Amino acid sequence: MSDSSRHPDRTLIFVRHAHRDLTAGHELDNGLSEEGHKQAIRIRKRAMKRLERATASLRLLSSERARCRETLEPLAEALNLPIDTHPELVEGEPVERKVAQFLQDFRKAPESVWIACSHGDWLPEAMRLLVGAPIELKKGAWAEIRFRKGVTRLECLLQEP
Repeated sequence: MSDSSRHPDRTLIFVRHAHRDLTAGHELDNGLSEEGHKQAIRIRKRAMKRLERATASLRLLSSERARCRETLEPLAEALNLPIDTHPELVEGEPVERKVAQFLQDFRKAPESVWIACSHGDWLPEAMRLLVGAPIELKKGAWAEIRFRKGVTRLECLLQEP
């Protein structure tokens, strides 16, 4: 078995959900604010630019929370792809177990690029496990992690959408 078949090139892109609507308070499943919708459009533009040369298979995943799904909706429409919810992307404890299970699912998946939208408690743990530092992502931020020939590398980190 060649090295490339044991370690196929893969990319995992994390997006923190855009700014959420707080007019009704901090309810558990509120959607995006007006600013959040603007951030989601900027995320779509960024993704389309970064993925313009990508010929790989792509999957969009989201926490079940409305603010995460709404963050990816403009991109899903542009790519004509569904947004799949992944139970391990939801916020709350036990974060370390959720992240580990999500990463195991990613490693076994047939798609070579996953774009996953999650929350402020979940993403630093994922970054810690993948790149060795618990990097906090601002709302609407983008972190692109590349797996190539057995090496994991933070390829791109954009804190402002």
